[in-house]
Amino acid sequence: LDIGDGIIEGIIQKMKFLRKRAHFMLFTDKVLAVSDMAKRDFMETYRMRKALPVLNPIVDTFLDDPPPMGERLTVGFLGRMEPSKGIIPLIGAIRILGNRLRFKLAGSGSMEGQVTSVCDGRDVSYAGNLAYESIDGFIKSCDVIVVPSLKDNLVTVGIEALMNKRCLVISDQTALSEYMENGIDCMKTAPESAAIAAVLTALDADRGRLLRIAERGRAKYETLFSMEGYIEKMKRILFAEA
Repeated sequence: LDIGDGIIEGIIQKMKFLRKRAHFMLFTDKVLAVSDMAKRDFMETYRMRKALPVLNPIVDTFLDDPPPMGERLTVGFLGRMEPSKGIIPLIGAIRILGNRLRFKLAGSGSMEGQVTSVCDGRDVSYAGNLAYESIDGFIKSCDVIVVPSLKDNLVTVGIEALMNKRCLVISDQTALSEYMENGIDCMKTAPESAAIAAVLTALDADRGRLLRIAERGRAKYETLFSMEGYIEKMKRILFAEA
């Protein structure tokens, strides 16, 4: 989706595919896939059964509960500005909602110009590409983090939102959504403008539900994505291979 269908791009991708396939065949015993979706993708793409799903962890930097929400919800998007990340439906949702919510956008990529075209610095602001140490601060400054990806094998920013106890609105086409419960620890949406706008409008109308979802999202992070749990799983893998 992001590379396009040009002839040169196709040749480059074919060469990369062959190089990676040779590496997986000759030099690896197991390939750690970051989700069940990633495992399925690997098996379908490379025709091998070496993939083992191991969810990526995030170091826990959570300190304080979110501050009280303002009169308008602040919705954040953080990620690559590329077609696969759902930039077009996100822009559409922003236009549908007008000035009812505040949007904070951050990231860089080929669609940066289209993103900045809807930013007015007031209702919709654009922070550009953030340094890694600034990511937690950006997420904490938002009430909701939206992940509108058309396809994604996990979504790291979604896990960071859970860790920071922020309400997560996530596309049902992502691997992370397969581990989440709609309306319980996240809100799932089709990666379409009207659907995203409808979910955000519903959350704005029921702030109590938003807070409950954020609370349960934090619990899901502790269950599935903590560093301690990851280390224990890696120990079991290594001992099994020893």
